Amino acid sequence: MEAAEREGISSGPWRRATIKAKFYHKQKRRRDDINHLAMLKPTYDGLVDANLLVDDDSEHLTTLPAEFFIDKKTSRVELTIERQK
Repeated sequence: MEAAEREGISSGPWRRATIKAKFYHKQKRRRDDINHLAMLKPTYDGLVDANLLVDDDSEHLTTLPAEFFIDKKTSRVELTIERQK
């Protein structure tokens, strides 16, 4: 919630959103995008808890397939969340 307020996102919860996850790993291996997306469940719950999204069910949140990249220096996950009308 604090991060959203810093970014000026405080107009109440979004009714619908789409989320895209980009996973950056240090090594190239086969990846299972279903398992990776499941690891983000606490993040989705946090969007609801922070009052940024009405709910994280399929009616309110569309989860796009995960993408995988290599960054030998910094492993990370980048999320892009877009409000839907």
